[in-house]
Amino acid sequence: MKDLGNNKISITTSNGAEIIGDYYHSDSNNGVIMIPGFSEPRDLSEMLAQELSKDFKVWSFDLNSQGESTGNWNLEDMVSSFKEVQKEVKKNYGLEKLGAQGNSTGGIITGVIASSEESVLNAICLTSTPIALQDAFDEKYRKWLKRLPQALIKWGAVKAFKLLQKKHGGEQREDRVKSERDHLKLGSAKIYNIKKAVKDVDTAPMLDEYSQKITAPLLFIYGGEDHTSGFKDGKAPERFNKMYSKIKSKEKQLRIYPKLNHRLYPVPQPKENLPPKYYLVKQDIAEFFKKYLI
Repeated sequence: MKDLGNNKISITTSNGAEIIGDYYHSDSNNGVIMIPGFSEPRDLSEMLAQELSKDFKVWSFDLNSQGESTGNWNLEDMVSSFKEVQKEVKKNYGLEKLGAQGNSTGGIITGVIASSEESVLNAICLTSTPIALQDAFDEKYRKWLKRLPQALIKWGAVKAFKLLQKKHGGEQREDRVKSERDHLKLGSAKIYNIKKAVKDVDTAPMLDEYSQKITAPLLFIYGGEDHTSGFKDGKAPERFNKMYSKIKSKEKQLRIYPKLNHRLYPVPQPKENLPPKYYLVKQDIAEFFKKYLI
């Protein structure tokens, strides 16, 4: 682990990835690591990190090949990297207890880690977490992307984003999707080999294959209209209910927030001046960790 100054740290993992994170100081002997979703920059979670840092040391990281972190955009690599990150953080800061909050893709990673014998996590919160990346990224589109040249995919992604932005309005973010010389930029994610990334989604770990081994206290948070995760009209999909019933943790909770979407914003989502992410659920997340980490 390296101290990069300005409350920023770097952890180089055995698979060659350099994972970058921000550290929010606290005098507590307990901590929480935060793992973002696909294309999310770590600073998107700043409000929640600040709320948690009132009671815990907090680290907010970029995923592999997102933001300032390096490595491959591959879920198995991410799980491997963050298994090492959780151990490094707990050891280097001498923590008594460590929790983790994972959002969307980061939630799958957190759940898979918590199910393993290598886990040092004492409580986990999974927000807006699909059971599988295969569900979030439709199979028919994955098949289509595998057939196209990478240059055409990059061009099409940029054009499609601009059309959607024009159609739906909202704040202008010209760098949201961008075709770079050697990669496609999707938010904070950098995809160097698009076809390989799509194939990696096909074989990515599915949360319901691991969740029954989770024994740590667990809080699921979803918007009632999180269609990416299969939630509609305030109800969980049947696959989630089956998974939830098999989780071994005796301290498991599910909270569904009516009329919130995958990003935990109200439906319809405001087109401009979006408030900070987690502003509607931050207090519940903080209370969960206070119950199990203090």
